[in-house]
Amino acid sequence: MKLIENLDGYYLVGVGSVVLKVSTTNTADVQTISTEKSGDSHVVTLTVSKETGHLFVGYSNKVVASFSLNTLELVGSIVLRKQPTAIQYSSFLASAVDRDSANPSKVHHVLLASDKAGEVFAINAPLLEKQVLLAGHTASVITDLAIHASAKAHYVATSDRDEKIRISHFPDMENIHTFLLGHTKVVASVNFVELNGKVLALTTGWDHKLNLWDAHSGTLLQSISFLTETDKAESSASVEQKEGEMEEVEGDVVAEAIEGVEGGDNDGEEDLEGKVYDEISAGNYPMKVVSNQTLHNGSEALVSVLFKGLATLKVFRVSAQANTVSMVEVATVTLRAVPVDVSFVAQDQLAVLLPKPYGLQVHRVEASGSVVEVTVTQPNLTKLLASAESLGLDFALPDGSSDTHNATGMKKHTLDRRFNSAENIQTRTNRGAKRSKRSNRGEQQVA
Repeated sequence: MKLIENLDGYYLVGVGSVVLKVSTTNTADVQTISTEKSGDSHVVTLTVSKETGHLFVGYSNKVVASFSLNTLELVGSIVLRKQPTAIQYSSFLASAVDRDSANPSKVHHVLLASDKAGEVFAINAPLLEKQVLLAGHTASVITDLAIHASAKAHYVATSDRDEKIRISHFPDMENIHTFLLGHTKVVASVNFVELNGKVLALTTGWDHKLNLWDAHSGTLLQSISFLTETDKAESSASVEQKEGEMEEVEGDVVAEAIEGVEGGDNDGEEDLEGKVYDEISAGNYPMKVVSNQTLHNGSEALVSVLFKGLATLKVFRVSAQANTVSMVEVATVTLRAVPVDVSFVAQDQLAVLLPKPYGLQVHRVEASGSVVEVTVTQPNLTKLLASAESLGLDFALPDGSSDTHNATGMKKHTLDRRFNSAENIQTRTNRGAKRSKRSNRGEQQVA
């Protein structure tokens, strides 16, 4: 989920079914960007294109829309198969996909959209008239998507709920560059940063880890765990309890399912592999990682981590020297409420979106590493809050919304292919009873 953008002296903030545009340099009124196509849905994610001057917004009703940042008018829209989990703008030369192109220098503008079906589509931007499937994660949900474009490489990173991050070349995403393998639970967020010519990736997940990777080689360079020893013990006990409950419920049903596989009477549901995706049990995991523009001639970058359900942020400094890359924590920021989103809006400034009565708060990271709130220096942020209230909207997600940052679309979800849902258990029990009856009839006929 991404609800904050900063472009050319403006903040763009998703709230409810609209996007509010507020100036950071003058006292102009807050402007509202909306479309009837959003219906009664809410903004899930947004991004901007400096190249084309457009805002792209993904809604919970599967609609993706584009707006002119000059006129704020709707330019185009398209409906995805599933709700988008992330959208990112990019562009490429015609020669990148067709070496024999009659116009190899033609620039193609596209919007990449990942969805809950585990697929990534390229949509022509800004008109959003057609979509082309570029890649997918087999039997998984893509939780986040990031793009890195430089003279060194053009990568797309896609993370999923099955512990994987895939680095693909763009626009040929079938050409997989490498995998980042090291998380042990759902990967919630992925971000790129380039320092001293090194393309690095930052990821967070339900395993409560912040990982730093060499995106080119796929090497894990550093891992920081936010779990205390108490947390680890409680997590281990919770897992053991769940596994015991699963074994107790599933014993006879799995045996029936195996019998069905061997006998061919399985109705295509013989896959015994499966996982339980329980976000509640994941606790206060690091749900989003963001980075700023590079500092000190491209050798350092600031990174911030947002936690699920905690009114705190952590700030890190990533440094890349000739042969070493390191990441150290520089500050922990205590907020007034649990934040909805966070984004760097300048090299040293973090914008944090809080539910009312707070709204958008801005913090500056000092050279010493301390973090100072500077919201009062931007009076228009008061207008932003007032505008949302006049529309009857809160910056927090709607009550009961299942949209978490990782966009798995579930607070607690069990993969259907496993024999652990009441419906599946009853279905298989019924099938087992039917097979038993058929077997008994067969024995009676033989007798």
